[in-house]
Amino acid sequence: MGAKENSYISEIKAQLKRIVSTPAFKSSRILSGFLEFVTEKTLAGKEDEIKEYSIGISVLSRNIDFNPQLDAIVRIHAGRLRRALKEYYYDAGKNDPIVIEIPKGSYIPVFQPKNKIETNLTNVVEKVKPTRFKPVVAVFPFRNISQDSSRDFFADGLGEQLSTELTLFHEYVVISYYSSRHVASKTNDVKEAAMLLGAKYVITGSIQHDNKQIRIWVQLILSDNGEQLWARSFQRNNTASGIFEIQSEIVKSILTAIGGYYGAITRDMMKLPDGNHANSIENYDAVSLYYHYQKVWSSEALQKAINALEAAVKADPEYALAWAMLGELYLDDKVLAFKKIKNPLEEGLKCALRAVNIDPNCQHAYLALAWIYLFYHNREECLKSVDQCIAINPNASDMWGTMGFALICAGEFDRGFILLQDAIQHNPYGPWWFNAGFVLHSLYKKDHQSANHWVEKIDMPQLIWDPLLKASVQGHLNRIEEANKNLKLLNQMLPDPANQVKNIIESFLLSNDLNKEILAGLKKAGLNSVSQKKISALKGSSLN
Repeated sequence: MGAKENSYISEIKAQLKRIVSTPAFKSSRILSGFLEFVTEKTLAGKEDEIKEYSIGISVLSRNIDFNPQLDAIVRIHAGRLRRALKEYYYDAGKNDPIVIEIPKGSYIPVFQPKNKIETNLTNVVEKVKPTRFKPVVAVFPFRNISQDSSRDFFADGLGEQLSTELTLFHEYVVISYYSSRHVASKTNDVKEAAMLLGAKYVITGSIQHDNKQIRIWVQLILSDNGEQLWARSFQRNNTASGIFEIQSEIVKSILTAIGGYYGAITRDMMKLPDGNHANSIENYDAVSLYYHYQKVWSSEALQKAINALEAAVKADPEYALAWAMLGELYLDDKVLAFKKIKNPLEEGLKCALRAVNIDPNCQHAYLALAWIYLFYHNREECLKSVDQCIAINPNASDMWGTMGFALICAGEFDRGFILLQDAIQHNPYGPWWFNAGFVLHSLYKKDHQSANHWVEKIDMPQLIWDPLLKASVQGHLNRIEEANKNLKLLNQMLPDPANQVKNIIESFLLSNDLNKEILAGLKKAGLNSVSQKKISALKGSSLN
């Protein structure tokens, strides 16, 4: 071996040391161990020893009976390692002299001097910029804390069904239950087991039973610090004939509470750091920025999310979820009158259809299509998209509620109301538009007291829908003083509300009776007179 080759090997070892000394790798024995194992084997000329089985035994501490065909744990962590390396070279390692990559379809690393990959550093960074992020979730076996072991099968079945149905939420990477169970059997420390699996979120719990009743306790745990994000207990009659129905009911209750974009996992993801944090909001991935926008509903957050999603689909044209979310946000630009996007309906439709073409089971894509077709007044296609959206994942309660709101807007009041009601019963952390859906349903039924109950729950003063609906409901209830305050807010948001409001509500509310009821409330509140005063004031100022 020549001096030049020895020197290059020394450079690669120095590069490996730089990588594994960073916080992301230091905090993960698996990532650092995986990278060290495959790198050292390759440098020693022993690439033939880099097999899925040997990685499982040497890095992941699997038993000698480890079967890679049944246990995908090596492939899961290889994917994590590839993403971690991309993120490293995008940030901390962007100026490093050597790039270490693990090509897809192989576990043998490739080493290249950066100047041979790209002469332009910007292009290098763009090449490795991470575009996809999905939180990793693991379901650990539920403990049977009863003395009688006859319900062990129930505890195991509960975990397996949870893990299986959790995969219907395309926003998450779900560790196989076989892998979770294997790791959990090696340690009683949830944090350590989660670290071994690379899971950020862990679902686990325990069961207890006697002759009469069965009790189940469930927790969602953030593995980083052991924080309990969500917990619930269940108590049911203990009958052998109904045990599987109990299991399915509990799985549904758990997933509707923690899954989806207003579930407990996503609510945790919405907690982005403030501007003083080392990782500013601009460095977060596109999907996290989408969720952040869903929390704050500001024009600035919308634009950041759109920019990030546009960059994501440019870098990865097969990213169905990003295309679907982009289509939804283009539509939001129109709905909320932010006016940042040219032809938002047309562009949104293109994005949503592309998402469906890439992944026919992308639930977010059908959500976007339902709303876009609603704005096109294509009621038939809207209803088809609603049905498809709900059918893909019947455990996504936020999707029921969102589709329930869409149905109410399409004039399907009773069905939409039922879906909204079911959604908030399973998960009370719904978005503001769930309340708006109840307001519209109540106005259609001319139940103004009920409408007032729901309209008071809308707390989005930055959006026109807050003062618009409040003024209408308060007008019907002859609460003119309160209605006038909301009309003044509406006047500040719209140049000519008396003429604009009708077009706005008719753009997506397909029931003439509902639209008449909203406009009648606004008229009772004094919309025309307030607008006339504003016009007179503008004329007066122009004369001066």
